[in-house]
Amino acid sequence: VRKALLQLEEEGIVERFAGRGAFIRKEVDADSIQLKLAKVDYQDLLEIKICIEQLAIRRAAERATDQQIAKLITIAEELVELADQGIFSVEHDRKFHLQLLECGGSTTLVQMVLSLIDSLNNFTNVLGGDAQEIWLKTIPYHMDIATALALREADHALAAHQYIYRLDIEALNKMAEQNQTI
Repeated sequence: VRKALLQLEEEGIVERFAGRGAFIRKEVDADSIQLKLAKVDYQDLLEIKICIEQLAIRRAAERATDQQIAKLITIAEELVELADQGIFSVEHDRKFHLQLLECGGSTTLVQMVLSLIDSLNNFTNVLGGDAQEIWLKTIPYHMDIATALALREADHALAAHQYIYRLDIEALNKMAEQNQTI
């Protein structure tokens, strides 16, 4: 994480302040993180997001308040309700991952992953195609993450997170294939 923050600072994306932490710069030049991420392969974007979320899960298992975890469980329950109706909500999925990161207690991680999520969503919009049935399969694992964190079982939460990653790769590959056949 230190190396990544140093690189982001060198690229003018993050500013670090002794004793206060690292923050995304408010004014990022034309060579911003969004533009840089737009040039990256979607699997690379997803892998970076997953690594950061894994750190957040480890931190959440140690540091999250019961109230933060309760909110995460509520969002997971909403995702399950929608999934039972055959609906995958990108908005609720984003809320879940945002709350997961907030449970990890780092505003820098939140900002970084939100940029990655936005880039991945842009990427999926460009790819087109339909992978909703695959993304619906991720919903039980969202609940598993929330439940494991409530029990402070980081290993179980990380295992569930790994299943989401595999299904996300499957969904993105399916959309890429559909895009190539058009």
